[in-house]
Amino acid sequence: MDLEVHLKELRVIKGYTASSILSAAGEALARDTTSASPNVDEALVAMLCNDVFGLSHECVERLDPSDECIEVDIITRDEVLILVCSGKAAKSHIHCACHLTRDGNVALARMMIDKLLKTVAPLLG
Repeated sequence: MDLEVHLKELRVIKGYTASSILSAAGEALARDTTSASPNVDEALVAMLCNDVFGLSHECVERLDPSDECIEVDIITRDEVLILVCSGKAAKSHIHCACHLTRDGNVALARMMIDKLLKTVAPLLG
């Protein structure tokens, strides 16, 4: 399956610069970058983001073992990084990272990432 095709659908989001689909273990399954992110090592950023997500999962489990972390947002002066989880109970537990400029459409990104994960996770399981 060509997962990059699904990531390229995110390019319609205002402010989109890059995205990745990762296994829960941090393996980059697919990446997409644009000319707006020529110097970004998306593989490294994705791996580091997955570490952040892993720690977030642990924190939430300690707070409430019946709950799970489904999203982590990192906001800088120039960018917004949205990390979304398919859910541990999903047929395939995967993560999606989406990079936007600070003025990017975060609401649309969340909606499209949710749709992407619901489409892709069952195909990988």
